[in-house]
Amino acid sequence: MKQPIHTLLAIAVAALAYSSCEQVIEIELPEHTPQLIVNCTFSPDSVMFADVSISKHLQDTANLKFPTDATVIVEEDGAFFDSLKYMSLFGQGAYVGTRKPSEGRSYGIRASKSGMTTVEGQNRIPQSVAINAVSYRDSVPFGTDDQVFDEITIEFQDPAGAGNFYALAVQLRDSFEVSPGVWEVFAYNLFAASDDPTIESDFITNQLTVSDATFDGQLKSFRLRLDRDDPGFGTLHIVLASVTEDYFRYLRTMSAYSETAFNPFAEPVIIHSNMTPEMGIFAGYSMRSALVPR
Repeated sequence: MKQPIHTLLAIAVAALAYSSCEQVIEIELPEHTPQLIVNCTFSPDSVMFADVSISKHLQDTANLKFPTDATVIVEEDGAFFDSLKYMSLFGQGAYVGTRKPSEGRSYGIRASKSGMTTVEGQNRIPQSVAINAVSYRDSVPFGTDDQVFDEITIEFQDPAGAGNFYALAVQLRDSFEVSPGVWEVFAYNLFAASDDPTIESDFITNQLTVSDATFDGQLKSFRLRLDRDDPGFGTLHIVLASVTEDYFRYLRTMSAYSETAFNPFAEPVIIHSNMTPEMGIFAGYSMRSALVPR
């Protein structure tokens, strides 16, 4: 049976269209020279702790390498402050110091390893900001579908003219006996949301970040909304961390990366770095916390 000419044309056009949907594009990625990566966030509450690893090519499927023989030096206001030593007890790539840094001081870190480029970074610990008041409300209506949440309000005085950046979190804290007479305290962040348009939530770490661009020098309050799944143990605490701009940008880009990491259609996210060369983070923060009355 003969096929009508228009049918044969339709088949030919369809075949051509189908074949044109597949195109192999070869992308030549640049060569990669492995370098040290230092990730270190620090506060007056603890000794310096840095995670040190070695970068790898984008297409390298081998496990990440963690050097045990790197030299990691920390300076305070330009003078030697501490030498961080590798300690496997704290995990792969863990380099731990012996001294606690201080608020208002500037710090530098320098990491080196034989045969590799030295990496370094600079940052400081901002002054902590006091929490003026904390209040709690149970079963607060929200939305139009009869939902109710618990609400925590935090109030603090933002210092004027300083360009401050903050990270907020609601922590559940409790203690448990690890051995007879030995107790340890654990804390983890609960998911909290806010309707304030200046606040950005991180669904991975359950932190909220905000800058004082819209309330510089003002008495500021934020209302945070919590799910009502009360664990029935421990105490709630509100945490207000004063972070540097580098830490603020790092937290926000990490949040954006976490949300898009498995989405092939998302725009690529470049994680903020203040190290030279640009891989890793060295950033300071100071923290205040208050018990949430319930």
